[in-house]
Amino acid sequence: RRYGELGMRLAQLARGEDRRRIDVSRPTKSISSETTFNTDLHDFETLSTHLLALCEKISLRMKQRHFVGHTVTLKLKTAGFRSRTRARHLTLPTQLAHVIYETATSLLQREVDGTAFRLIGVGMGSLEETDTDDPVDLLEPAIARKAAAERAMDRVREKFGPDALVRGKLYRQKRNENVSSAQTSTSRGRRDETD
Repeated sequence: RRYGELGMRLAQLARGEDRRRIDVSRPTKSISSETTFNTDLHDFETLSTHLLALCEKISLRMKQRHFVGHTVTLKLKTAGFRSRTRARHLTLPTQLAHVIYETATSLLQREVDGTAFRLIGVGMGSLEETDTDDPVDLLEPAIARKAAAERAMDRVREKFGPDALVRGKLYRQKRNENVSSAQTSTSRGRRDETD
């Protein structure tokens, strides 16, 4: 009352009360994923492993929604909460995880300088809808083989579930996480027994 109708409106918005309709029909401009770490990380190998998992996640979302993208964006947040964002525009649009990963990894290599990071993210921008897979690069047979292998992996995962087929780099990470959590559980159990 003290601030009039505008004050009441602001109070409603502050409580999340709003009668306006939400328009969700806007076109998707980008697809991204990020993860925050429990402890700050600084080594390239660990960061790139997390990056691979994120690239596979956004690649799957792009394939499911029939998008290809031209711009790969890497996002990093330092332990001091400073953001670093780097992007690279691709000549040919893609939705393939290995292309997104290789591009994002080349951006990451330039940023790993001993700085501790608490967050990593990757995104694809400049999206277009597509009815087909990535264009086959006839000049690079190795790229065509990787694309065919990735599509085969997608078919296996679609049929048997997302964990039916895991890249070696991600398998090692999951295995290490499981061993670490099992050791924590065991040590907790032992501590309880001695009390």
